[in-house]
Amino acid sequence: MTRSIFRNMPMWFILVAIAVFVLLSVNFFYLNTAVNMIALTILNVANAIRLWKAERSMAIVLLIVGIACGLYLIKYLLN
Repeated sequence: MTRSIFRNMPMWFILVAIAVFVLLSVNFFYLNTAVNMIALTILNVANAIRLWKAERSMAIVLLIVGIACGLYLIKYLLN
């Protein structure tokens, strides 16, 4: 069953997802909101790149959400 789940995912996306999961797990003890926002923005953009050929409209929505999160992150860090 796990092979069928990971068969459609490229290796680079699995590595990015693992890195984001590790980053979020480590940040669980430090409770820094900016790190959470950066990690989730990275995962969101990586998912948009992965979906670009198959579901372009969903990828565009994910990129717009990623840009909105990035702008909110910049606003959060500058205050």
